[in-house]
Amino acid sequence: MKTTCIIGNYKQGSFVVEAVTNALNQTIKFDEIIVVDDWSPDDSPQIIKEHFADDDRVTLIFKEQNEGQIAAFNTAFLASSGDIIFFSRRRW
Repeated sequence: MKTTCIIGNYKQGSFVVEAVTNALNQTIKFDEIIVVDDWSPDDSPQIIKEHFADDDRVTLIFKEQNEGQIAAFNTAFLASSGDIIFFSRRRW
């Protein structure tokens, strides 16, 4: 059974690095981690690329317009191949 962790991002560059790092460091490893940046106007896309562009365990998706959290998760869901999907979100 394949597992996927989906992590959405919008203007949370420091959070997304922590979230992906935590997902990578789980005791039971995810088969895939998908990060979707929802057209962040800050430096989030660059931060994500700097930390994870060369990591084969992480798939990065950068949307070309902001469509909101649900649309970002739908994009990741459609790109996933997991049987079980986990969503990571930040608590405000």
